[in-house]
Amino acid sequence: MKLLSGGSSVIRNATFAGYEESVEIVSASGNTSLDISSHNVFDVTLSANSTITFVNPPLAGKMVPVTVILRQNAVGSKTASFTSAIYTDGNEPELSTGAYQIDVLSFFTVDGGATYLGTFAMANVS
Repeated sequence: MKLLSGGSSVIRNATFAGYEESVEIVSASGNTSLDISSHNVFDVTLSANSTITFVNPPLAGKMVPVTVILRQNAVGSKTASFTSAIYTDGNEPELSTGAYQIDVLSFFTVDGGATYLGTFAMANVS
């Protein structure tokens, strides 16, 4: 490991065995914040129409990936939007709205959270 100025470090040519990420379970209703400094995988159940905001992004020039597992509750028909997210061709994805349906979205930011590049990774997973 080579230490860089400012106390940061870089690991090159690393091999990891048994790598895993922690998942934060979230119930979203209304305005919901996801803290990407503590988790980068979120299992979100929609209990109401929600606007989801990522908070505590890395500094510009650093990248963090974020995966959101988005679940409809037993009633379904909930909407979700992500602040500062942009998508392919500028079109927000059309999310599943049926009861218990699951979608998976992936995001990343490289500009300190000013924008999150998003992709609709999986639709109506069952």
